[in-house]
Amino acid sequence: MFWPSSPCLLTTALALILSISSSVYAEEVKAVTAYVSGAVNPQSGFRFSGKARISDLLKQVSYDESACPGSAALLRNSLKNTQEKWKAGILYDIQALQFNARLSGQVALLAWLQELEKLVSSQPITGRLPAIYINPHGNESRPADNLLLEPLDRLYVAACSRELNLVDGKLVHVAYRADLTLNKLAGQLTDHRWQQSGYVWVVHPDGAFKRVKAGYWQHLKLYPGDGAFIFRPLKKELLAGLNQRFNFELARWLSTQVVPGE
Repeated sequence: MFWPSSPCLLTTALALILSISSSVYAEEVKAVTAYVSGAVNPQSGFRFSGKARISDLLKQVSYDESACPGSAALLRNSLKNTQEKWKAGILYDIQALQFNARLSGQVALLAWLQELEKLVSSQPITGRLPAIYINPHGNESRPADNLLLEPLDRLYVAACSRELNLVDGKLVHVAYRADLTLNKLAGQLTDHRWQQSGYVWVVHPDGAFKRVKAGYWQHLKLYPGDGAFIFRPLKKELLAGLNQRFNFELARWLSTQVVPGE
């Protein structure tokens, strides 16, 4: 092996070797391992460079015939602390509403809120990245949704549940049909006096959520996807002096819930 005879050249060579070693080490540090589970093949972990994206993970697997493509969810550990706070906030607001219901003697409302508290309490903190569309054929065409992977990310693809989830205090399951419109579904929700008529919040299987008008009189036909959550918002008067964003925050919390099967 040739070694430079000049001290200056020797220093330069050593610096170059150290630079290359540092670059290799930095690249190794950036490497991430991500996992895939659910209705996919294979269910496994994959190691990528730090610049890998969701589309790189999707290229490693294929959906099986039971998969519900619109429900694919990226579960991320770094989001769990935030979602734990969301859950605690929702439960605090429900308990504050229960306190007011007791004071005012609204027995039916109190029972409804107690069922809602049980529901939220039972739901897990998933770390789901909300409102990210995951295309089974790759996310290259949607740069905003084709995020960089983080260590221990997990892509979960649920099997189709063939159910819709109506939140009426407790959770009510309704058989899913592709031709079932939101207007028809709204008619299956009990219209309690403490809820806002003519509107529902819809939490779609991909985690996107929105407040929309719904009822038999509406001409716009919306079709909630397999596994969606639907609920009527609480009236503003009921939330007076409390968290006015309660309905939004309940929808946001439900958006973290993976389609049943996880």
